[in-house]
Amino acid sequence: MVKPPAATPRERYRTQVRAEIKQHAWEQIATAGASALSLNAIAKRMGLSGPALYRYFAGRDELITELVRDAYRSLADTVHAASAAGAGPAGLA
Repeated sequence: MVKPPAATPRERYRTQVRAEIKQHAWEQIATAGASALSLNAIAKRMGLSGPALYRYFAGRDELITELVRDAYRSLADTVHAASAAGAGPAGLA
């Protein structure tokens, strides 16, 4: 099996910033709903300019899409873990 090349410092930083942006987005969604999600508010909270966030996400729609994908991955991981542990439908409740 071929080992993937190690991430560069720039790639690690990008991954970290994207994760921080998503965390702030989840906080906004939890507080005011998805319709109130604001890239400018996230940027301000992170000490960045609004346009700086576009280095990490093409726009609000891409950020929301990424959040939905993450949520589905988390749900799938939880279902797989419960299945592997032998829990049936009652075990998921």
